[in-house]
Amino acid sequence: MPAYTPGSGMGTVGLTSTSVYALTEHWGLVARLGLRDLIGSAVKDSPLTQRTFGVDFAAGAIYKF
Repeated sequence: MPAYTPGSGMGTVGLTSTSVYALTEHWGLVARLGLRDLIGSAVKDSPLTQRTFGVDFAAGAIYKF
C-alpha cells in the first residue's frame, strides 16, 4: 500500500432519532435510529475506509423507578 498522509478537518456528520413508548406507569420501550456519513477527503480517502455511510439501530426496554 502506498503511504497515506491524513489531513485535518471535519470527519463525521450524523443524525440520531430516539423514540420512547410507555407501556405502563413503570415500563416502556425505547428505539434509536442513527445515520452518519464521513465527510472530507482526509477521512474518505483513507485506505482503511470501507464505507462512508453508516446506519445503526438500537431497541430496548426501560423501567422507571
